[in-house]
Amino acid sequence: MAVQSSSITLLYCPITRERFRDPVVGSDGHTYERESIIEWLHSHGTSPLTREPMSASSLRSNFVVKKLLEFEVQAKTKNYTFKLNVDVRKKHTRPLFQAHGKFIYEAEWLTNYNAPEVVILRLAGTRALKEADFYVKLTNHMNIVRTFGIVESDMEDRSSVMLLQEYASHGDLGELLRQQVTLPTEPVYRKIFAQISDGMSFLSDKHIVHGDLACRNILVFDYHQNDPKHILVKLTDFGLTRFSCLYETASVANTATLAIVPFRAAAPEVLRSNHRESYTEKSDMYSMAILMWEALSKGQAPWSHLNDMQQVCSKVLNGERPSQPLSCSDNLWRIIMECMADNSAHRPTFAQLKSRLNVLHPKLQQINERAQNFTSPNGRHAPLRQTERNVKSVQISSRSCSRHFVPCEIEDHQ
Repeated sequence: MAVQSSSITLLYCPITRERFRDPVVGSDGHTYERESIIEWLHSHGTSPLTREPMSASSLRSNFVVKKLLEFEVQAKTKNYTFKLNVDVRKKHTRPLFQAHGKFIYEAEWLTNYNAPEVVILRLAGTRALKEADFYVKLTNHMNIVRTFGIVESDMEDRSSVMLLQEYASHGDLGELLRQQVTLPTEPVYRKIFAQISDGMSFLSDKHIVHGDLACRNILVFDYHQNDPKHILVKLTDFGLTRFSCLYETASVANTATLAIVPFRAAAPEVLRSNHRESYTEKSDMYSMAILMWEALSKGQAPWSHLNDMQQVCSKVLNGERPSQPLSCSDNLWRIIMECMADNSAHRPTFAQLKSRLNVLHPKLQQINERAQNFTSPNGRHAPLRQTERNVKSVQISSRSCSRHFVPCEIEDHQ
């Protein structure tokens, strides 16, 4: 079953991957930049997405997308800063989601903008380190959840920041996969992973570390379990670490958003020493490997058979890794294992990962039949049993994993 894409994704031309200036819709139902699609049709005579015959005479202006572009202009005139209960308001006092100082509220516009659906993301105990336009420009990528600006309020706690972001009605990747009767095909998985890698490569080029890369922080805007052409996922909640260059801690409480370490997906170097230099593109790459394992395991939490955080840390630091999921081909698993290398220098960059995912031969999508008692190459880790997802926090001390570990709040997404 296909999930329809949100209109905000139409702000990007599928040919140039750049934001529209003059959007037109073709007879294939897709929207393109006028100049780019005309040039394409003159050379090919077919749709670049469906490969069906298409002519330039079929092109029509896309007024819906033009209205969204006009909204972007209006937002810029306001310096991407909106007033709570003046420009936008929360639909309900109760958030759609909350955990560890992060609150997401469904929101609605109070002005006459031709505006997209939005949510308000409130980060408790956090202050923005940049101007509003910086956060907007940082999300100007097809695979990153769009931020429209900062929401200001005289009534809200001054020790928190509120961001106005696009609304994903289909939720996060982990929840979507858990609801599916059957798993996606491997080409669909590879498309999902390639899009995440593309967004992460964009952030890495700007020296931004995600710090919490997991299925729950991947939002789904278009989905079909058998068709990679109907896949669109986006990164969210990046830069939320205590060493963030985007935010700073405004609260001494160790439950502040930036004090959380998602230890089940944390790289060995982060578990050994929770210092600034431990957070790099390569630590995100380790978390990406765990994300891929989680997705291939239908949204199952990593190390879900272990309730004790210290046990997880000990296993990871001893070189143990999750077992190969039954739905994962050997070729894809070799890539994932490389991303989980203990030595961060041996892990690929996100640009390299995307390239490798895109060149896997289609025949590799066939599921490998293997015994359920598969053991990883180090021979230590049995398959994880399915458990219900539970979110809780535990405190870690410097004695928990390593004498070098700095005490902080740890997030357990079991």
